[in-house]
Amino acid sequence: MNEEEKTFAVLLLMYFCFKLMACPPPPYIPDEQFFCILLLFQMYQEHLGLVTMPLPFFNIRLRDRILEQENQEPLTTNNVYATLCNRPYEFWILSGETVRSFDNLVIMISQRIPQIRFGNSYVSLKNRVLLTLIWLRQYPTYTLLSLSFGLSVANVGKLINNMWVLLWEVCSPLVTWPSVQEWTAKQGHWREMANVVWSIDGTSHEILVPIVEPQQEFYSGHRNYHCSHTQVR
Repeated sequence: MNEEEKTFAVLLLMYFCFKLMACPPPPYIPDEQFFCILLLFQMYQEHLGLVTMPLPFFNIRLRDRILEQENQEPLTTNNVYATLCNRPYEFWILSGETVRSFDNLVIMISQRIPQIRFGNSYVSLKNRVLLTLIWLRQYPTYTLLSLSFGLSVANVGKLINNMWVLLWEVCSPLVTWPSVQEWTAKQGHWREMANVVWSIDGTSHEILVPIVEPQQEFYSGHRNYHCSHTQVR
């Protein structure tokens, strides 16, 4: 017997058992056979309700379904700013700012803090700004920033959503764009590209292996040789 035949046999058995205990049909039902059909249909509907019930773990989080009996330690807030201050080169690579320029930016932002509501108060302003700059420059995932700074993924998202708007409000007045007339006056410097107003080009120049300087600052894993970089505009 297949599953359908087994189900139908169970329903018939339940029907006959229930028929012995059921009350006689009410007067408005034409005959007993019609009453039995209604009774069987009702039992079938109840059976479908039992079959389509959700699994026992329907209210368990997805992470608990994947990792059973997970014992996860709570996150501990990390002072990433204090760590990177001792490594200024990595500080510049990650944030695009030197330690001095970063501190000046924090001073500018600190004047607007009373007007902005941040997330958790135990995260310093320097770490909030640093987290946002790393996200803007490197674009890592929220999970990676969560583990680096010791914050939950939800708090990382709230912090970034607040901070990037504040950074735009503080830094946008510092950028002065040329007017339309000034852009138009820059056209025509190249015959092949008459509408080009500006260009930036970077080039890598192969050099000998440094003896005194740290080699890691000059070695290019992309080009597989030591080089220095120039930028022309």
